[in-house]
Amino acid sequence: MTSTSTASARRAAVEDLGTATRSLVHAVIDTEVDDATLARAAALAREAARLLEAAVRPANRLPALDAPGTGRTYSPVTGPGSPVAPPVRIVVADEAAQRVEARCTLHRVHEGPPTYGHGGMSAMLLDQVLGTAVALGGRVGLTRSLDVVYHRPVPVGTPLTITARVTERTGSRIRTSGAIAAADAPDVVLVEATATFVVPRPEQLARIFGHVETAGDPVPAGD
Repeated sequence: MTSTSTASARRAAVEDLGTATRSLVHAVIDTEVDDATLARAAALAREAARLLEAAVRPANRLPALDAPGTGRTYSPVTGPGSPVAPPVRIVVADEAAQRVEARCTLHRVHEGPPTYGHGGMSAMLLDQVLGTAVALGGRVGLTRSLDVVYHRPVPVGTPLTITARVTERTGSRIRTSGAIAAADAPDVVLVEATATFVVPRPEQLARIFGHVETAGDPVPAGD
């Protein structure tokens, strides 16, 4: 098996597990089964955790699939391997203009007020999508400020559209704007945000991320 096919098989397995555990997390939030069934499900969940804990990676090591510049497999926003990500799917709307569009549907796991998404979740979605717009320019940008305005609550269980674009570039600072709307009412803004990203110097990147290791062999439990 070639390294490419090995990586493809690994990615498929990780995404399958992400989908399965996402369904489990949703079911945990939605369920009204009896106590005995809850206890049985808890035992099964602990058994699954024991299987996965047989080999783990250190906190400062990237997952095997996440070589620098390849994305975040376990991102809580976009990660296909994350059980808590919606996950958000981002596409390039206009590369030259650094404009992107994204789609997702929140679940009760992301709920704040009943039937609506948590306000912090909206901020996280916008931060991620705005940062992706910045990245279209080929520069790594770190969020310096994020100003969020909540116009209307964001419903769970409703397909959403998130838009973001770069509005200004001044030296190492890049300004952006974005919004969340229901996919069937894209002109009705639910939440909007403006943000400033800073492009760090190489020595700043080294200071902030110098301790992060690329993928290595997993560490058996107990080591």
